[in-house]
Amino acid sequence: MKSTFTLLFFLLITTIASYAQVHTIKLSNQALPALERDFYIEQVLDTRNVKYAIGEVQKGVFNNKVNANFAAPLEQELLAYATATYPKQEGQTPVTLRVNKLWISEVTSMSSEAGIAEIVVDFLYRNQDNYQRLYTASATISQGGLDVTNKHAANISKVLDKCLQTFSSKDFTMLLAQSVALTEAEAKAPYDNSRITASFPVMQTDNYTEGIYMTLDEFRANTPGITSGYEIKSKSNFKKPMTSGGDLTPVLLSSDGKDKKLKDAWGFAYNNSLYINYYGVYFPLASNGQNFLFVGPPLASGTGAVAAGAAVGGIIGGAIAGGIVAATAKPAVYSLDLVTGIIAPDKSYNDAQEQNGETNITDTKLILYRSAKGEKAMPVHVKVNGVERDLNPGEMIELYLSAAEAETIVCLSEDESNCISLLPAGKKTYYIACNLNDKTTTNKASLQEVDKAKGEYDVKGIVFAQKKQSKK
Repeated sequence: MKSTFTLLFFLLITTIASYAQVHTIKLSNQALPALERDFYIEQVLDTRNVKYAIGEVQKGVFNNKVNANFAAPLEQELLAYATATYPKQEGQTPVTLRVNKLWISEVTSMSSEAGIAEIVVDFLYRNQDNYQRLYTASATISQGGLDVTNKHAANISKVLDKCLQTFSSKDFTMLLAQSVALTEAEAKAPYDNSRITASFPVMQTDNYTEGIYMTLDEFRANTPGITSGYEIKSKSNFKKPMTSGGDLTPVLLSSDGKDKKLKDAWGFAYNNSLYINYYGVYFPLASNGQNFLFVGPPLASGTGAVAAGAAVGGIIGGAIAGGIVAATAKPAVYSLDLVTGIIAPDKSYNDAQEQNGETNITDTKLILYRSAKGEKAMPVHVKVNGVERDLNPGEMIELYLSAAEAETIVCLSEDESNCISLLPAGKKTYYIACNLNDKTTTNKASLQEVDKAKGEYDVKGIVFAQKKQSKK
């Protein structure tokens, strides 16, 4: 009885202590790359809705959540960082950086963690007592490892750099001519995502300019970058039909007759309908007056998956947390955040499905892995039920299969004739090794299903190497 009380007391004290902790982050040691600019940051405004912290990290053996914050107030920290890295130079234009959102978080899976940083900023030009909103930029980054808490400062630096690089590439005169006037009170008011979303031209029209959007910016402005020299083709137009996803895809035309399917466009407009590129497949977009939605691949139950990276256009680079389910599982509804470019499952709709018992997940696991030794130092592109993933040497992906009586298909993206088909089988774990031998003269990879003994041995080696690397 005494030992039980001691244990409970220890757990209580540990939990209380975790809430009292604050994880402090400093940016001063993070280097930003060179930036070609005709501006400098003269002011930082903090218009975040959540100001008590910049995120949450996990600490201790129980992964207790602890608030994270800068050592100084956000405005001071970011202004000092920007000023030290990119000091004012003669002839440069002063710009205000308005921080609407900055949040870091950690997601834990069975064998690793992912540290995530999200940022949404506005670049403003101050004209006496008023402001002009020049440009809205956003970025999201996810960095994996066994312990990612010490990577958050680097992640914040990287997302800030992405926004600065994007803004510096724009024509300032054109931005100023198209800017939105703000009073001082409006400029300093709490962030309102819906207000900014409503200001984008694509939300203010029912007539979409036909063409191919190469970036999120082009989509927001309803100004596709490619308006000629292409066709929108359907599956039936191709000798080798697509294995999954949308019926339409944009194709660039060439004089030699070798038309090229565009897999890296952001999306396109066709017959006054909009389409978005999600993992190399184009899905129809629909507006509900507040944002855009689309019906896409099914989700694993309870994953809370978020795919990040859409803000830079093309195939989305973020990984889905949790499982990829078989093709016959129920499709999920996704929403597009026009400000950040982030695509995420629409919680209200998908939760309703789950409450109605419409889930399809089993205990059957798939571990897709690639050894570190003897492999070429380049990613291999694989598809699981049409969803593309990158696999680097010394990496693995854990997925759960569907309860539906349908196969899960794993293929090489460059060679869809090289596929392995799997069926749910109770609590079984499938192991598939992906190989790209460094001694081969070609870059042709291979897939091989291996037995449990070899799979477990190889995966233990990968986990051991990751732990060793994280301690350096």
